[in-house]
Amino acid sequence: MYDPQQIKNTAFSFFVGADRCFEQRPLPIGQFEMPLAPAIVCTAFGIELCLKAIIAIENGKATGHDLLKLFIKLSKESKTALASALSLDEIELLNEIGSISRAFVEWRYIYESQSANIDVNFLRRLASEVSRLLESMANLPFNTDGATSRAVG
Repeated sequence: MYDPQQIKNTAFSFFVGADRCFEQRPLPIGQFEMPLAPAIVCTAFGIELCLKAIIAIENGKATGHDLLKLFIKLSKESKTALASALSLDEIELLNEIGSISRAFVEWRYIYESQSANIDVNFLRRLASEVSRLLESMANLPFNTDGATSRAVG
């Protein structure tokens, strides 16, 4: 089993990367640039890692990138906490997570698709709430370098 602190540090690093990618940078001709695919990939991977850290804290094992499969491995208490935080019932939450479940895989290879669709607002809300849940469970200090488990003062 992997150290939940290390998983959390790495997850939060990807969230920082995602936030930077979601920044809209103005271009000289009145347009803007925003690297959307990397933003989605970083957010989805951060969610994946947070779910894996929660599962580890709950003494479970998790592999793979499928967010729905990972969510299903959470304890009933964790599922309920996430549903409540997102103001959804469990069936709605399952459906919403199902709609973004393969974002990490699909958006890394977005060029292979004719079109793509994702609810970015839900993706970001889930990222926020799953990281909040992990913080409350682990009471682990924030560290974004992902390379060390030492606490940042």
